[in-house]
Amino acid sequence: MIVPLLVGIVAVFLTYLSKHTQNGYGLKAAFFLIFVFLGIRYDYGNDYLTYLQRFESISFWGTQIKITGENWEPGWVFLHLIFHPFGFFALIAFTSLLTAVVYYRFIRNYVPAKYQWFAVYLYFFDPYTMLIPASAMRQSFAVLLFLIAFEFLHKKKSHILIYIIIVLMAASVHKTAYILLLIAFFPFFNIKLNKFVATLFVLFLSSLFFFGGQILLYVNAVVESLFPDYVKSYLYYGGVSINSGIGFIYVIFQMLSILYFAGVEFTSHGQDDMLEINDTANSDYYDYGGNNTAVPLKLNLSARRLFFKIAILTFIILPISLHIVMFGRLNMYFLPMLIVVYPMILNTTKDRFFHFILMYSLLGFTMFKFVVFFINPIWHDKFSTYQTIFSTF
Repeated sequence: MIVPLLVGIVAVFLTYLSKHTQNGYGLKAAFFLIFVFLGIRYDYGNDYLTYLQRFESISFWGTQIKITGENWEPGWVFLHLIFHPFGFFALIAFTSLLTAVVYYRFIRNYVPAKYQWFAVYLYFFDPYTMLIPASAMRQSFAVLLFLIAFEFLHKKKSHILIYIIIVLMAASVHKTAYILLLIAFFPFFNIKLNKFVATLFVLFLSSLFFFGGQILLYVNAVVESLFPDYVKSYLYYGGVSINSGIGFIYVIFQMLSILYFAGVEFTSHGQDDMLEINDTANSDYYDYGGNNTAVPLKLNLSARRLFFKIAILTFIILPISLHIVMFGRLNMYFLPMLIVVYPMILNTTKDRFFHFILMYSLLGFTMFKFVVFFINPIWHDKFSTYQTIFSTF
């Protein structure tokens, strides 16, 4: 725990040093550090040695790789075949570099410089966006492809075909990515939110939290028959039992915050979903090109709305995943969107008290999840001690 804690603190500090520049050297240095941390890891994560053993079993085309009773997807096998002459550590280095580049671009392009340190903090210290994906390598690679595809989805509706192609590539690596095809329809509809709709939403989420076991009983039976590897449920959110009420109350607070600002976003700029806006009234957004001059960062309305739509979907899936673990796997694709949505909210609100509560509660709760993650016996043995490839020599 000590090594990732120190690496995370340094990465956040480096980003903070360049908080006035959208594409500052601090952000670049932070993700270079993250690349090194991920790229030289060895036997770090529950599945690391399994991936290493399966990698070493590949020697020719057509090999069927067996893992937990299933064949690995062809895209993942193909990636192994490409890197087989160079070794498993080369594959780890490549996926780590891709992770650093994709998340660096993701934060640089969508988070204002003022809050990039906060986005790096959420990314690094939330176990479900950095540490667990470092173990679940196949799905992590699919998540990276989704984040790449997202850039095409929000730019123009004519680019949806490119989005679909990249998503199909992701599905060839991890078949859960097929669910991402539904996201292709998100740019075509808008959501009208008001107090009545928000109230119904909270009641719906509450019923899933407390009565999801009964409501989803038959759905769970079907999922377990299709995905026998994901049958164990953990009634926790960041290590806090929903029975304690703490996790539930905080989730509702997060959900209400997102619903409120989503409602503002969906109504304050009219009905043109493709309207491009420049935050000229907000100097926190800067263009990342040229000499980093104070040119407003162009984040079009379609992108902003799409972020909020996926964020809302994330909170719909969350209570379901407490009872059906397979849905937790699906949420790994959508959780990175919160890295952008929360800074977007902080950058929009004019209420200083709410700004203070949201920021520092997220800082505290994220760190709490980070600490509880290392205490959890499921992850403790394989994550508590950080090892590098140099320990193998």
